[in-house]
Amino acid sequence: MDASLMPADSERRNVSSFVIATTVLTVLIAVCFLLAVRNPLLPLVLPVGLIGGLAFVAMLGRTNGPFTILLFAPYVMLQGGDSVSASELVYAGVLVVTLAIWYGDRLTRGEFILTTRGDTAFATFIFLLFPLVSVVALILGAEPRIWVSDVFAALHFMLYFPVKQECAKGRDRMLLAVGALVIGVVAGAFLNFIELANDLSVATRTWEISSLRISDFDAHFVVVSLVLLSLMAVVRRRHIFPLACLFVITFGALILTKSRAFWVVFLLGSFILFLGFSGKRRLRLASVILGGSSLVIGVLVLFFRDYLFLFVAGVLFRIQSIDQGIGDISLRNRVVESVAVLKLVKLSPVIGYGPGTTYRYLDIIEWISDDDNFVHNGYVMLLYKYGVVGFLLMMRFWFVRIAEGWRAVRKAQNLDPVSAAVLLGCVAAMIGLLFSAMTSTPFMQNDKVWLVGMITGIVGGTSQRLHARIGGVGAE
Repeated sequence: MDASLMPADSERRNVSSFVIATTVLTVLIAVCFLLAVRNPLLPLVLPVGLIGGLAFVAMLGRTNGPFTILLFAPYVMLQGGDSVSASELVYAGVLVVTLAIWYGDRLTRGEFILTTRGDTAFATFIFLLFPLVSVVALILGAEPRIWVSDVFAALHFMLYFPVKQECAKGRDRMLLAVGALVIGVVAGAFLNFIELANDLSVATRTWEISSLRISDFDAHFVVVSLVLLSLMAVVRRRHIFPLACLFVITFGALILTKSRAFWVVFLLGSFILFLGFSGKRRLRLASVILGGSSLVIGVLVLFFRDYLFLFVAGVLFRIQSIDQGIGDISLRNRVVESVAVLKLVKLSPVIGYGPGTTYRYLDIIEWISDDDNFVHNGYVMLLYKYGVVGFLLMMRFWFVRIAEGWRAVRKAQNLDPVSAAVLLGCVAAMIGLLFSAMTSTPFMQNDKVWLVGMITGIVGGTSQRLHARIGGVGAE
């Protein structure tokens, strides 16, 4: 095999540790979920996950405590929705304290964290605009329960700076962050598999089976699938199979979500991977996609052969319905939702309405007037919650991260292929999320904002480190 496809000798130990530890922890999670199915004590996942997380950290080497907690605390608590549960409040306390320790330490040491282009815009959004609109919204009568949930979700944006700074320090820190991302999403995949199995056990009609879909964590599955694909194009042969097994889990879960927008995002992201790689890595990527897809099909046949025809029929129906466009009732309902919100945006266009605020619109699916705080269109949501100011700040940050990451990938593929592959996978996902954001916002709910904080931090820190190595770092 061409030596240019291989990581340098100094990278192999980190990559091997990443692959082994992530695979081991995935097996632990799988066993834990299987136990939970037999005996519904799902909290068993927590101690096993924490033990696996500590083992993962030990295998990758030393790292600071707050960063480790920030990475491994969220994945056992991934959940969407607007309600505030007791476990969420406990996790909120852990997150707030850990963030306070991390940011407080930087403040007392006078350490400057705005080290790359786009950081100023994001810091303005997080530390100035968000507190302002949050206080104004609460004073003006935001629903307290929803306000707490929205504020807590937005706190995950603050993961960006810790993750970015650690990924900038070295490849081992970057792989630790990627490992936490993969492990969290694999846990979400097993949650979906269990829910799907429960639904299949009570389904009595063929149309019920063919229409089953568990759409939780669809954005997460796309991101991790693209990162794993990108890594498989550069790692050594012995690392491909365990990474392919992880890909089977996340990509299979993505198929079973039947989320058309994220299927398109995956195809777009795969095309971007081809553009980002050059030479023989493109051929290897094509073979990995073909082999991985075949493996996914084999697993689906093995575990779902009794329902496979009905599943395929449901998937084909979802694919066929893509060309319906605005004729699809769910898409039409989201357009009605966006129109209602944009009317409110015109009344407060500068800083928006803030977290915890609701709007009323006519739900054309149920034909009832509904009060809601969730906006499916991510761009409309930013305008509604944070106004034109928040929208422009977030878009500047997002596009700068993509541009800086893309430049680093093109210049550092041979210098540090593993870091470049991780960076390319995350950049491809960020580009794809720009399109899916029109129907499913990544800027609300705990799990989605956690995903945004993680991938933007990985892109920011990794691109900063690669630019520094090639002599092109640029701070604002």
